Amino acid sequence: MLDRDTLRILEEAAKRLDAGFASLPGFRAELPGRERLMEVLAEVAERLQDNYPYFHPLYAGQMLKPPHPVARLAYALAMWVNPNNHALDGGRASSAMEKEAVGAVGCGASASGKKDRRFRTGALHARAHLRGLEGGI
Repeated sequence: MLDRDTLRILEEAAKRLDAGFASLPGFRAELPGRERLMEVLAEVAERLQDNYPYFHPLYAGQMLKPPHPVARLAYALAMWVNPNNHALDGGRASSAMEKEAVGAVGCGASASGKKDRRFRTGALHARAHLRGLEGGI
C-alpha cells in the first residue's frame, strides 16, 4: 500500500547527488552493523504500524495527511548531505532553496486575492500566517 515506487526515483536522485561530489578524493563508505541496522528498522516499521493509515484515501478521520511525495523524497535526499539549513555556512544550497520557497509563498496573494506586502521580504510571521489560514487576510 505504501508508495515504494518513489524509492527508485530517490535512488536515481541520490546517484545524481553523488555525481556532484565526484571530484572529491575517493573513500569507501561502510555501513557498520548492517544486521543491527536491519533489526532496528524492522522494529521501527513494526511499531509505526500502530499509526492510523493517514496515507489511505479511505481514511478521512482528520486532516492529517503524509507529506507530498516530492517533499518526502527531497527531505530524504537532503539527509545524505546533512544540509544544516539553519546556518548559511552549513547549508548554502538548502538555505537558498528555503529563501526561494518562502519568497514564492510571500509573493502569493492573500485570501482576498490582493498581494500582501507583509510577506514581501520573505519572512513569514506566525500571526499573519495564521490569519491567512483563517481567511482573515
